[in-house]
Amino acid sequence: MIHEKAIVDDGVDIGGGTRVWAFAHVQEGAKVGEGCNVGEAVFIEKGAIVGNNVTIKNGVQVWDGVILEDNVFVGPNATFSNDKFPRSKQAIKSLPPTRVCQGASIGANATILPGVTVGVCAMVGAASVVTHDVSPKTVVVGNPARHMRHADVREQDNSQGSLLADKIVLPPRHNSSFPVRLTTFPSFVDRRGKLSFTEFDTGLPWMPKRFFVVYDTPDGELRGYHAHRTLHECLICVHGCVKVMVDNGTKRNEVMLDSPFKCLLVPPMTWLSQHYVKPGSVLIVLASEKHTPEKYIHDYGQFLELTASSPSTISGPNGEEEDNEKCLQSNIKVKFLDIKAINKPLESQFKAAFSRVLDSGCFILGPEVEAFEKEWAAFCGAKYCVGVGSGLAALLLLLMAAGIEPHHEVIVPSNTYIATVLAITHAGAKPVFVEPNPLTHTIDATGISSAVTENTHSIMTVDLYGQTSDMDPIIAIAKEHDLYVFADSAQGHGARYKGRIVGSHCDASCFSFYPGKNLGALGDAGAVVTSNPVLADRVKMLRNYGSRLKYYNDMKGVNERMDPLQAAMLRCKVPHLVGLNESRSSIASRYMAGLDGVKWLTLPLVPDWSSPCWHLFVINAHGHRDALGEHLKRCNVDTIIHYPVPPHMQKCFQDLNLPKGSLPIAEKLADGILSLPICPTLTDEQVDHVIKSVCCFDAK
Repeated sequence: MIHEKAIVDDGVDIGGGTRVWAFAHVQEGAKVGEGCNVGEAVFIEKGAIVGNNVTIKNGVQVWDGVILEDNVFVGPNATFSNDKFPRSKQAIKSLPPTRVCQGASIGANATILPGVTVGVCAMVGAASVVTHDVSPKTVVVGNPARHMRHADVREQDNSQGSLLADKIVLPPRHNSSFPVRLTTFPSFVDRRGKLSFTEFDTGLPWMPKRFFVVYDTPDGELRGYHAHRTLHECLICVHGCVKVMVDNGTKRNEVMLDSPFKCLLVPPMTWLSQHYVKPGSVLIVLASEKHTPEKYIHDYGQFLELTASSPSTISGPNGEEEDNEKCLQSNIKVKFLDIKAINKPLESQFKAAFSRVLDSGCFILGPEVEAFEKEWAAFCGAKYCVGVGSGLAALLLLLMAAGIEPHHEVIVPSNTYIATVLAITHAGAKPVFVEPNPLTHTIDATGISSAVTENTHSIMTVDLYGQTSDMDPIIAIAKEHDLYVFADSAQGHGARYKGRIVGSHCDASCFSFYPGKNLGALGDAGAVVTSNPVLADRVKMLRNYGSRLKYYNDMKGVNERMDPLQAAMLRCKVPHLVGLNESRSSIASRYMAGLDGVKWLTLPLVPDWSSPCWHLFVINAHGHRDALGEHLKRCNVDTIIHYPVPPHMQKCFQDLNLPKGSLPIAEKLADGILSLPICPTLTDEQVDHVIKSVCCFDAK
């Protein structure tokens, strides 16, 4: 509809459903989209571009070089300018583009200077003078316009009095990504002042590679407005007050940092900005990676595209068939695990450790084993560590030390490696299977209570694939029935449950140091970690023929002592475990982002309480598992199934009388799961190749 008193020059491109009211003038060469509302006395100059569903209220001039994207609102008498020097008689050669991005609103009588970009869904207050770019989804007011708040954000109650010890500020974008988490460090006060601290290897879920300090920022200034592809950050305001906005592409929130003991943990692919509320505020930022400019995302539109893009888009712009052909013809090879590459940097340390043991003449237990036990107990936050010959030996000796008897039952997840169950049956007890949560793959605590009988001795959880079970409800059930809670932590080196590191999250944990583990020896080795002195003492005796004193045997033991050579090698690797786990976590983050949205597979679920060490990255391809494995093999990507047959269906356990269909969740998982490579030495190019190879698979 064009009002009879409106002027619309011939040749103007106006979309359907647009209304132009009285005294408005649209010049030839201007472009106006569909469904717009152009108010009275509005002037739209040649070269101006107006998108679809735009409302321009009365008295607005839209000059050449101004772009109003779709769904923009411009209030009455708002002023745009395309000339920085309007009194000059010299004509400008090119107009600085002024852009109002999709969904933004400009208040009445606001002035927008030339060359400014008003971001997506931003709001400019009435009578404001905008002199610089306005970030997406923010509210600015005043002259000059300053940041007031973020749009569509409900500020969290993060005052010191109400702060929880650990709080999710922004949930994961999908089942497998990481949340934005607000936590607190320990704080102490005495006459000398206040002190807050953390330890990098236990207080943070990753090891910082650098830090920087932001200071002398003017009151009300806004900084940041970018995202990182793979980098984790920890933000601490040590002075003043900083309001931080976090956005994961689907949700956003704000949190106030106003104390040195508050810590905001921000994962990769999170859009971030900081509003410095008080003058003189000081922000310290710890980062998981060195500064790499190409891994920054500075354009919010690009960020939204990356977070919303389907895996087929990530895989390449040339179509699925061409991407598939590229993956098949690629020279990139991805080993499932390259133990040689992991160990190579430590070769000189291994040789020195070997010489140290050789020169000592002590080849059974001795100082190397004792030193490792002390170091590993400290790493795990426990009082005792007992080194043994393997992970299976650790499980068996722990059950024996806890007084297991033939009539006893041990509750165990139905989805686990067979060693967990073998330890129970070797001890003479009966395994009682409880089905896992199909998303976390770990034992479902809601099924444990009904499995408890008068013969139940203990609950054996499994830190499967590097993630713990939900321990608090399990421990509550155990306390109710006076049961032990043990953990098969063969895959859990360095993982955490609600901040508690594996080894300190139950009565005792059993570790394997098989060479392929996150902390792998150069042969077989294992350990029992506990803070229970009775259990530790009994395991020590049992591993050494049941003897404390040579030739005097108090218990019927076995020969399952840790080799001092393996202890020496493990001591070389313990200081590097956190860094290797960080590399695994970074790879997992990239898999999560790159494979998010593939409809035919299920990614790992990381609950709020979990900080995995990512021993394995296990996807569920459901009915496509075998075909996907063959496809990845043709793409030179190694995969393994962990595990193809659940324990109750193994030939050796037919005596348990649990036929097919008895434990359907474990059986269904075994038919669909596939482990992708997550070796900590993988390059970015190799990780990208894995993602593209999965994405180009035809799952029809």
